[in-house]
Amino acid sequence: MLCPNCSKWLPGDTPYCDGCGHDFQPATSEGTNEKYPHPYHMLGGWLAFFAYSQMVALVLAGISILTSLSRSLSLIPLLRSIDNSMATSFVFATVMSVVHIVVIAFLTIKYFLMIKNKDARFFRYFEIEAIFGVCMSVAMLIVLRDFGVGSRVGSLILGVIGIFLWFNYFSNSVRVRTYFGSDEYLRRSIFLKNVRSPEPADTRPYTTHM
Repeated sequence: MLCPNCSKWLPGDTPYCDGCGHDFQPATSEGTNEKYPHPYHMLGGWLAFFAYSQMVALVLAGISILTSLSRSLSLIPLLRSIDNSMATSFVFATVMSVVHIVVIAFLTIKYFLMIKNKDARFFRYFEIEAIFGVCMSVAMLIVLRDFGVGSRVGSLILGVIGIFLWFNYFSNSVRVRTYFGSDEYLRRSIFLKNVRSPEPADTRPYTTHM
């Protein structure tokens, strides 16, 4: 059959369009709940990937920082014997890395729990994390300019591209709009508060008691 909303061809027994999220199931006699919960009311798709991948990235970043910290501490005596100012910069950068991962950990866990609880403030916390991360990366480039900046510049560019891609996703995603039940996450945003919200796939109230 053809989806009346986006004209995508679908199997005849599909309950909703996997292209635009249009629901084919009628409301129940109560008129408020569906026969089944619309899948966009539950954490899934790219939203779930975002939430869980950020936690995985946090763990990997923590392991990387601990490894780098151990290596850095062993290099400090050698650097002091060569150039004391270079050793000072290296120590300062190490401290910055530890502060960076601690702050990022707090913000990531915070907005992960907010996504799970459908708290509209999550996106502002993600924006704060993005701003902090970019600022810290730039600061590290300046402090460690004597240690080569090629790989750090590449990581910074990839990070900024990733941030813009997620911004685009959250500002246009029907799933996110449906999952949170309103566009409050955009209205609370630092950068996207004036962006037009996508139409939700389902506007009926959703409860876990069906």
